[in-house]
Amino acid sequence: MTQSYSCEDGRTIAATYIGNDSDTPTVRLAIGEGELVLPQAPSGSGARYQADVAGQTYQWLTKADQGTLIVAQSNDPASAKEQITSCTAM
Repeated sequence: MTQSYSCEDGRTIAATYIGNDSDTPTVRLAIGEGELVLPQAPSGSGARYQADVAGQTYQWLTKADQGTLIVAQSNDPASAKEQITSCTAM
């Protein structure tokens, strides 16, 4: 299943959810020219996908029709320097 999201920073993210009925669900995020594949991680509410890529930690959080992309330095994921982008399903 693919869902498009319109983000507050003007970008569009296409999220393709893969293997939700398996032991290893993932999401493929198409962001501009780039693509990320993130495995699902434990979440208290909604869904969370996370991976470290090239020194950065990427998280994609979803609940209802909202998505949030969080990017932080891998060595300091709780850093005040993290970038948070809120998105809404289209």
